[in-house]
Amino acid sequence: MSIKLIITTALGDEGFTIDILSDIVDYVIISITIIVVAVPEGLPLAVTIALAFSVQKMKIENNLVRKLHASETMGGAD
Repeated sequence: MSIKLIITTALGDEGFTIDILSDIVDYVIISITIIVVAVPEGLPLAVTIALAFSVQKMKIENNLVRKLHASETMGGAD
């Protein structure tokens, strides 16, 4: 519903023309390209931050973790 609202607001009463449709397709392709490129760049940072939060949570539970990757193993322990 919101996509329809955006398109009708941008187009007004003109309707679709080949140029406008071509621009919309270009914008969608560029958006998908940016997402595909940006996700692998931020993935290591996201994993490191998630492991750091796990280490802090286990510290509250008196579970000593010296290395971040060990928090995956110790997180499953009871």
